[in-house]
Parts: sequence; C-alpha cells; structure tokens
Amino acid sequence: LHLDIARRRGLKIPRTLISNSADDITHFIRANRESGKRTVVKGFRNSSWVNEADQRSTFSTAIIDEGKAPEADVRAAPNIFQEYVEKRLEVRLTVMGKSLFAASIDSQKHEKSMLDFRRIGDWTKLGCLPIEIPQAVSAAIIAFQHACNFNFGTMDFIVNEEGEWIFLETNTVGNFLWVENVCGEMRLLDAMVDFIISGT
Repeated sequence: LHLDIARRRGLKIPRTLISNSADDITHFIRANRESGKRTVVKGFRNSSWVNEADQRSTFSTAIIDEGKAPEADVRAAPNIFQEYVEKRLEVRLTVMGKSLFAASIDSQKHEKSMLDFRRIGDWTKLGCLPIEIPQAVSAAIIAFQHACNFNFGTMDFIVNEEGEWIFLETNTVGNFLWVENVCGEMRLLDAMVDFIISGT
C-alpha cells in the first residue's frame, strides 16, 4: 500500500513484486535478469535467530536468483522482491510534521554495507552527512504523508548513479536518534521535542 501511494504521489520506486507464488517470483527474477537487472528480496520485518553455537543470524536484504525460489520455500511466507538499483549512496530521511531531515549514508564505502547499510552493524563506520532534498522529492514526501495520514516517519531512499532519489520504505515508528549520534550536525532530538510541544 505504501509503495503504491508513494508512486501515485510522485516518488520513484523500484520495480516490485510482493508475492508467495514461486511461478510469479521466478518470472519476475527472470524478467529482471533479461533486462540486465539483479533482484533483491527482503522480508516484511527483520527476523533473527540464534543457532546451536549461540551465533545470531539476521535475515535482511539479499540478492536472489531463479534457482532460489522453489514453492516450498515461499508459499507460507510472502516476501518483497525488487529490482536491484545500483546506488551512489543511501539516505535516511526523518519526517516530523512538515519538517524533513535527510542524512546521506556512504554505504558503498564498505563491501558489507553495499547491498544494505544496516548489514554492517556499526553504522559509525559509514560516512553520514546532511544532504539537501530535491524540491520535487520534498513535495512528494509531504503529499505521501498527507495521503497516509502520517505525522512522523523514517524513510529509506537510494540515490542512484544518475542522482535520482528512489523510495524504498517508510517506518512510522522508526528509530531516528542514531542519525544524530553519527551525524552531530543534525539536531533531531531537539526537533522532535519542538515537534511534540508544538502539537502541529
């Protein structure tokens, strides 16, 4: 629903399939491959488990090919499949009312974070700086928030090699203070306090 509303309000999104049909998933992956694109898969929420050796594993964004989508693996649990977007950087954007705060994340700096910056674990290893939001993107975000009746959100974007902002997802209860911790120029706690006090 969020992706559909985002697209209708002017945000660019990757080609996406949400499904538990092995046939549809295989066709989607094959179509991406034939157009020179890879496919990523991600769940609807973060999942983690601990094995017998007391090691924690987490399911996060991963590259998937046609051979890894057998019906037995997907029919009980739909996932999100998207065309992989080559990225210049990632952006974590926090929305408080009509105030937008965007931080660029140099996810291409380390091999472990290239697919998804969250995979590196220690986000302080990545460069994080305030970034100006294109005017068309700002307007589309405000329109999206209004259409969804949201007052707050943390959004993830990819900035591709052409400089386009590609919307991935929003979290209406997302953590935002870590951005201030790694990018002290962004006074997000002060902004949140002002936002709550204002009541608007």
